[in-house]
Amino acid sequence: MTESEAYRVLGLPENTGPEHIRTRYRELIVQVHPDKVRRRSAQSSDLPCRESETDSQEHQAAPFTTPHDARIINQAYNLLQRSWRKTRNSREARASSDGQDFQKKTARSTGKWDAPCNPYAYHPREIYCRTEDAEGLPIGIFTIARGKYLWSQDEEFPLFLKSVYQCGSELLKEADASQKREPDDSRRQRALGELTYLLAQQFIDVRSALDELAKAVTVGDSSAGRSTDRIWFLPAMLEYGSRSFHTGRELPKTGDLLYPSELRRRRLFLKDISGEELGYLSFKDDRLYYIVIPLFEQRRVQVRIRVSEEPASQGKGKNTSFYQSLDLCIRLDPLQQKFLPENLNLHIEKVLREYISPAVHVQPGKSMEFSVKGENKSAITR
Repeated sequence: MTESEAYRVLGLPENTGPEHIRTRYRELIVQVHPDKVRRRSAQSSDLPCRESETDSQEHQAAPFTTPHDARIINQAYNLLQRSWRKTRNSREARASSDGQDFQKKTARSTGKWDAPCNPYAYHPREIYCRTEDAEGLPIGIFTIARGKYLWSQDEEFPLFLKSVYQCGSELLKEADASQKREPDDSRRQRALGELTYLLAQQFIDVRSALDELAKAVTVGDSSAGRSTDRIWFLPAMLEYGSRSFHTGRELPKTGDLLYPSELRRRRLFLKDISGEELGYLSFKDDRLYYIVIPLFEQRRVQVRIRVSEEPASQGKGKNTSFYQSLDLCIRLDPLQQKFLPENLNLHIEKVLREYISPAVHVQPGKSMEFSVKGENKSAITR
């Protein structure tokens, strides 16, 4: 049987896609089921073939009169299936070859990335790029440069996190090799999560990132010889957790101010003016977690948090979490801008030492309390 004959058996035009072939096969194989043949035998021995929407009159399936004709349908379907697999494998092989050529060409021609560097970063990282072949099919992810490059909008953020994650993996692999031991998966995952969080901070320029992701205004008058500063406005949310936990409580109203309460497990918890803790700060844009939360950990930021909407639920059921939208205004503390932030390299070395020594465990997200009162410097006044 040839491919043309196989298409005719199934009543399909040539070059029909695999999904349509599979659907047509199922329709026909049901028609030649013995039970259906017996039920129709009193009326006619022929099995009518319903024409699909894409078929024309010249592409009709050959009539099948007995259950044994299922063998012909299977033969035609298997032939077309093998042909499609062969075509697909050929395309994938060509795509793989194109990808290898691209990778070799990139390695020869560039090796550099158009972004600023942080020469004090603990370890260099890979810059990844997604590529496609000439037909627009995805080939995969390839390394186009390596160095201590800062993240920019030209680099997809998921690929940036993949790069930082791989950077942390390299450090832990070196640590295991120095001890001539096999990695401990549970301790390795804890340490890798901590390293990824710390390394990401070394490759993000906070001011540039905030200018890209938030609305900014400049305060002060440089023409009058006064210093100027920037305030960034960010959409945020207050995550309450379980609705049943807050049943009967009076929740903040639109316009109410909230205040930082405590940092736990890389989350900034918020409280109302009475000091009652409500929930934690969250963002729809995941990139902001790696930018804003570290500023609070380093005590480098002044903040004003105002409720912008009434509570809204996420999902169904009494245990479903719910949230309130917030207007978050932040400004880098002018008293802290003159000094470098806490040395992240020391924290990275500490994580590596604790990973090497089984007796000491990493404690990510150490709790940090905030003392926020009416005149506290953590509030932005305008």
